[in-house]
Amino acid sequence: MKEKNKKFIFIILLCILLFIIFIILIMPKIQSSLELFNLKEYSLQPEETIRKEFEYNNKKYVLTQYYKSNSSYAYNHILLKDDSTYYFLDEIEKCDMSDYIKENILFVHCIGKSGDILKYEIKSNKVEEEIIKFSYEDVPNISQIHITIKNVDDNYIYLNSLQDDFKCSFNTKKCE
Repeated sequence: MKEKNKKFIFIILLCILLFIIFIILIMPKIQSSLELFNLKEYSLQPEETIRKEFEYNNKKYVLTQYYKSNSSYAYNHILLKDDSTYYFLDEIEKCDMSDYIKENILFVHCIGKSGDILKYEIKSNKVEEEIIKFSYEDVPNISQIHITIKNVDDNYIYLNSLQDDFKCSFNTKKCE
């Protein structure tokens, strides 16, 4: 009788161990597939090019660009890439961009438009957009429509316009 109990306990412990291994190895893949289930699959346009690829939290993202036949401005897409399949996250319309990627945040200035900086924060399978309006009063001789993004740190965004470098504070929204 005791031998039968030992076998039964061993089988129960083995089943528990296999279940734990299943949860550790298989569940993240199932969860990832469920996240992709809610996204729209995307096919690149024939004239669409990949501008940048980046990785964050073990996921691959792609920034693409293309021009519609009747537009002089570019259309840009932020896509999630899973193996060879792309999933649509967001579109940046009519924007020839200067951009900078810092971890999971894409900073964009649309050249030829206002001096606003667009901030796209990528959170797994969604994108949150924010428009940052800086005050350029203290920066003489710049053209807000010709701004390029050079660098970004935690406190400042470093910009250039008409070959003059300057920085803008995320806290005060002032440029110097």
